[in-house]
Amino acid sequence: GMDLHTGVRRRVTRDADSYLRRYGFPFAPSMQSFLFNAWPRHAIHLPADRTGIMQSHNVLAGATARQSARAGIKPIQIETLSGTSADFLALVLEILELMSKPSGRRGPLDSVIRRFEKHLRAVIEVDQRANGMDAIVATTPEGSFPMGRSSSMLTELSPLLLVLKAPHLTVDHLTIDEPEAHLHPEMQVRVASFIAELVLHGIRVTVTTHSDFFVSQLKNMMRMHVLAAADCDTQAIETPALEPSLVRSLQFSRENGWCVARGSGSDGVDSVDESTFTQVMRSQYDVTADLINELLATATVPL
Repeated sequence: GMDLHTGVRRRVTRDADSYLRRYGFPFAPSMQSFLFNAWPRHAIHLPADRTGIMQSHNVLAGATARQSARAGIKPIQIETLSGTSADFLALVLEILELMSKPSGRRGPLDSVIRRFEKHLRAVIEVDQRANGMDAIVATTPEGSFPMGRSSSMLTELSPLLLVLKAPHLTVDHLTIDEPEAHLHPEMQVRVASFIAELVLHGIRVTVTTHSDFFVSQLKNMMRMHVLAAADCDTQAIETPALEPSLVRSLQFSRENGWCVARGSGSDGVDSVDESTFTQVMRSQYDVTADLINELLATATVPL
């Protein structure tokens, strides 16, 4: 993603600057800052298949290296990864190299990461092994486990933590496919709060989600901000605050063979639509109530 942004930015600004010089504006400011000032410069995408890649990144990398060594001797036959998956695998290998070198640098997100890992009951780190093959591990009270033996929850969240931890890896925009995947509802709520803290530290985050818990927590954080701004007593409520103007939402739907995205409209808590979730919950509750009433009427089957 970063290379694509950089290439497009350079091509357009080069053509625009050339046009300005040709028509008598030799001292015009660079068009790059004018056209692309709001574009992320260090964007990282965490794809939906990140769990599988994290569990098998060493196998994938090893197979690629072995086949590359045979180049010129026999044709290389490796199943092609999609662009996002290949980029993510390259990112994992880069993080392994970065984190294998000691760094005394403390980042502004250290305390935020430590709090989140305390809830995880695991620290995601790189284990420098004697055989020279560094491994990404989850260190828990029960021991240290490589990604291939860790829970899907840890392998799902480990890329996000590694991206934020890796020294000298700059990121100003994260795109995450379904950050709630493989997570217990309680952890989905904590991940929503964690992502909100990243936003408050200046990192732009774009997510896709199917989680009512995730969306509900975002809305509660915005409600907390509104209450705090009104000087209401919120000390008894353990929910972080998130300014509503920092949140934008798009709802996707299929219409006439097209995928249509509708914006959230004006800023505010109600701008994030969760009706598709609440409709299902209401319908499920109605079915449950009808079944219980039928069981009570028969009085022959225990509830």
